[in-house]
Amino acid sequence: MLRTLIIGLGRAGAGLHLTVLRKLRPAWEEDVVFDPAPVIAVDPRAHALSVGPDVRVTASLAEAARLLDPARTVVHVCTPPIVRLELLRELAELGFRNIIMEKPITTDRATLAAILNLADAEALKLAVVAPWLASALTARLSDLVAKRDPGPVSRSPSAIAGPDAVPDATAGTPKDNQYSRRTGGDARNRTDPDSHRTGTSIQALGALRSIEIHQSKPRLNRSLATAGHPTAFDIEPPHSLGVCLRLAGPARLVDARLSDMTIGSVVIPNMGSAELMLQHDSATTRIVSDLESPVRERRIELDFDGGHVIGHYPGSEDDHYAHLHVAGEGRPPTREVFPDDALTAYVGDTYRGFLLGDDFRSELAIGCQVVELIAEAKDLCLTGTEAASVG
Repeated sequence: MLRTLIIGLGRAGAGLHLTVLRKLRPAWEEDVVFDPAPVIAVDPRAHALSVGPDVRVTASLAEAARLLDPARTVVHVCTPPIVRLELLRELAELGFRNIIMEKPITTDRATLAAILNLADAEALKLAVVAPWLASALTARLSDLVAKRDPGPVSRSPSAIAGPDAVPDATAGTPKDNQYSRRTGGDARNRTDPDSHRTGTSIQALGALRSIEIHQSKPRLNRSLATAGHPTAFDIEPPHSLGVCLRLAGPARLVDARLSDMTIGSVVIPNMGSAELMLQHDSATTRIVSDLESPVRERRIELDFDGGHVIGHYPGSEDDHYAHLHVAGEGRPPTREVFPDDALTAYVGDTYRGFLLGDDFRSELAIGCQVVELIAEAKDLCLTGTEAASVG
């Protein structure tokens, strides 16, 4: 069984990772994945934090390490990407090897190279948080791109129990396990035949020609309060870039744009909106992210030779349902709504991977490509002074 160490109890650590762990741990009480002992957390505000009896908060990594067996612990790195390298070095010195890092891995090429060298030298297993890659919606889009018919998924006991039920994670091999990254997440991320669905099962639509993604959300308060992410490129695009690389393959940057965030008389440089345009082997991608938007949206559109697809990822952690609309030539359109608790699927899947000995190299490779593309976009958009200030 694996213990848990969370570094940083901010929005990602306490609001997302701890919430997901509280779903998974009791559901897997009879499994051999999560140790029932309290979660250990590290936060400099330890003396002032109260997060519940299931979490013990410490003020330093050294103190946390004395409470854990590093070899049997998964570390959740939930600190800003600009402070990752030294933290990873300290973790390696203390004996921790199984590490989940919030996206992006880092914000510049030099630090990325140093992190990869450290991982090789210290045999670190680095998993980069990529819930969109564990998403049921992404799995369905991948089926369409591969010209396969995903069809309805056979009903499982967990589906009958409802979207909050967690399947038996002890069954199966790494390839067919319900939490395998190869299947697009856990059983809650698979469509129940009774989901809100019209039309027939999805058919092949021909070759993929373009991807367009819109990621909008109001991020005004957090941008005023914190500077852990240097530009709008570092907030939402890491999610969508990974999906585009998964669906359409390697890409080169064609163009990029970046704007400031303006709140009354306050201007926050490079934190307003971001746009990236990519060229894949046989398709194009356009990603638009607006952090000044009054509404929240995570929409993806795919154009094929023979049809058009619109998907909506869940907009926030309080409603884990995805939407998929498919319009193909010569057939009636279809609409589906289905459970898609992607972060829960990702975390459960990743813990299983650590137990099974996965090295996470394919996921890390995508995370590295994301950092490279974002670094190129910054090179294109920022002046010399600005580029130096954001890494």
